[in-house]
Amino acid sequence: MKESQASTTALLVLFAVALLWCENEDFFAEWPWSSSSPQTGLISAELVRSICKSNHVPFYLQVIPLGTLSNVYVTRIFRYICTLCLGSAPEGLWYRKFYIEDKVREFLSRQMANPRDNDDGRPHCQVLILAAGYDTLAIKLASEFPYVGFFELDHPATGNVKIETLKRMIQDACAMLGTEINPFPENLSYYHADLAKTSVKDALSMSPVVQGAKNTFQFGVPTIVVVEGLTMYLTKEQVCTMFDNINHATGVEGSCVVFNFFELDEIRRPVTPSMKKRRNLLSFSFTKNFARSAGEDLKWGINPGDLRSFFGGTNWNVVPISGGEGKGAASLLGIEYISMVNWVTKEESKKKV
Repeated sequence: MKESQASTTALLVLFAVALLWCENEDFFAEWPWSSSSPQTGLISAELVRSICKSNHVPFYLQVIPLGTLSNVYVTRIFRYICTLCLGSAPEGLWYRKFYIEDKVREFLSRQMANPRDNDDGRPHCQVLILAAGYDTLAIKLASEFPYVGFFELDHPATGNVKIETLKRMIQDACAMLGTEINPFPENLSYYHADLAKTSVKDALSMSPVVQGAKNTFQFGVPTIVVVEGLTMYLTKEQVCTMFDNINHATGVEGSCVVFNFFELDEIRRPVTPSMKKRRNLLSFSFTKNFARSAGEDLKWGINPGDLRSFFGGTNWNVVPISGGEGKGAASLLGIEYISMVNWVTKEESKKKV
């Protein structure tokens, strides 16, 4: 990503989620992965509209989302064109969002059933989202789980746009309702740092840009870390360093990381078993070239079958996922894979195959 420019690919992902919701709200209500899927679509649609009305994105990125989301018939035509050209790639983005939310909810259910509490009575767990982009998971779940700490760590260029936009959206809503509320929940904090230059632990040791009144990140507490849309833009060395940094910040029994990734071919296009289909082939090329034009080149990918060896000798153990054919990673509907790793001790790590 360009140093002072908000992430263009993050806006594209947000637009893709909003696109489906505006076309068919019932789809979200029936989605199996999340009980609050309609809220995801609604927040995403309002957020993308608000961002595109600002001066933070190029003109063509303002026109396309605003024009497309203005009318349900225009939305359906645009989505049909996307499906025709890009195959199942957009569905993969929606699947990813809801799958991750499902895993976060599972983690919270497990940890909240644990009798260990902090001195202030809050559950002994927290949620950390790295490179959150314009994702709405934290602000949505923070209100639903008021006694759990939620933290976002993102690049300043994108993070500032998101915070500014959310504040404006909430203030506008309050003005319409004739009420006044805090724009952000007390258990939600935002941190900004360039993870290519700063470790996760150092970044979380800094003062947050926005800090909830009752929210401080606690090192060594069971944490679920969401790494969405990040690994493919890092080098292999940076990915290894990132997981090592996450271990230093959250390494304790119960902690886990859910992340998505690509498998790249020799010219750095994402590949999946569905690559033989012509429209998916176009989707892979589009992803590579769009990311490059946005200054976010694809750098790292891995075959799902190599995940266990990749994490060998670390404190992370790959968790088998349904649909992953025993490899610990499930092929998504689109062009990416998703996986989950649990923290284990060094002794347990040596027993890993």
